Amino acid sequence: MSRVGFLTIGQSPRTDVLSDIQEYLKGLEIVEAGALDGLTREYIEANLAPQAGETLLVTRMRDGSEVIIAEERILPLMQKRVGWLEEQGVEVIAVLCSGSFPEFESRVPVIYPDRLLKSFVTSLLSKGEVVGVIAPAPEQRSYIEEKWLEAVEEVVLEFVSPYTGKKEEYVEACKRLAERKVKLVVLDCIGYSSQVKRLVREAVRKPVIATRTVLAAYLKELFM
Repeated sequence: MSRVGFLTIGQSPRTDVLSDIQEYLKGLEIVEAGALDGLTREYIEANLAPQAGETLLVTRMRDGSEVIIAEERILPLMQKRVGWLEEQGVEVIAVLCSGSFPEFESRVPVIYPDRLLKSFVTSLLSKGEVVGVIAPAPEQRSYIEEKWLEAVEEVVLEFVSPYTGKKEEYVEACKRLAERKVKLVVLDCIGYSSQVKRLVREAVRKPVIATRTVLAAYLKELFM
């Protein structure tokens, strides 16, 4: 049985993600690790929260609650967990976040969902078509816009937390995306569930690409 490492920027296990994509992972042994494993919320908020000029990321604690961290502050913690996953004998490591990360030092391949999403989206677009993106927090606007404009000509952003967002927020966001005549919608966070994907697709009536299912399908293709 192939062994795959899942690295979350929050705390493991990510039962929300794995329960949603388990059909893709049959025949795989999963080993999980989290950048925030073993840390208290008090420590995280005091030491890992974004400061001026740092990149804000939104993730999940083990109890399911949302927490906000700085990408720059968790990179060393992620690198440490990469090393731990290697020691567990994993064949590949999948990052459970769609952020744009630098390459980690690793003896095994590391899968970055951000790259998968961009490749998937650009393969579907014609010149001048607009991409809609739903991301967790409005404070991420510049970061999300910059990373997507590296791959597409025009992007329209909406923000709904995958952990605290209500159905009404998604519906209103989709109305605005539909008004902008987007070609497709990207759910740009591993936290968005298949249920949210269905809701958004029904509301905007366009193809919807979700981070967690794109990653899962890629793993299935690698190990099927």
